[in-house]
Amino acid sequence: DVVDVFWRRQAGGLAQQVQREELEDAQAPAPQEAPASMQEPIGGQADDLLSKVKGLKELLERERVQVAEAGAEGERLRSEIIRLEKEAESAALTVQAHEMKLDVMDRLTLELSRETGAQQQKSSEKGQAQSHLQTELVSLQSRATQTEELIGKLASHEESLRGQIALLEEQLRTGPRELWQSYRAAIAR
Repeated sequence: DVVDVFWRRQAGGLAQQVQREELEDAQAPAPQEAPASMQEPIGGQADDLLSKVKGLKELLERERVQVAEAGAEGERLRSEIIRLEKEAESAALTVQAHEMKLDVMDRLTLELSRETGAQQQKSSEKGQAQSHLQTELVSLQSRATQTEELIGKLASHEESLRGQIALLEEQLRTGPRELWQSYRAAIAR
């Protein structure tokens, strides 16, 4: 916008100056013939003025071309600015999308970390429980073995006692009467 104003001012001022000069030339009274002695200097001045007018016209044309080019350049710059603004907006949206993705990934990582920690805690607890159960199993197996050995000993002792009871009952039937009281007390135990 600043570039447009600058070029318009310069082009407008230059165009106004050229228009004034052309208007002055058109309104100027037709030259009267000067005496022959003055014609040569007037002819030189006229040629000089014509060359200056021609130079000014060329300058004006160059200025018009520059103004047109500047206008085209301004349009190109405006379209470039619009394109860059769109790219910046797109980049901002892309950055926001990436930030959202990173935020989601951070949350998922945190949740995964929590779940992994909880799973490790459960695994540790299960491992401890399994170790405790294994220790208890070994202890129970040892007690079961001891109990079986004790049952075996008791069964053997019971068999021995049954044999002794049977022997005492036999001796009670066949033995002297005075020992019957002792045999009965031994059998009752």
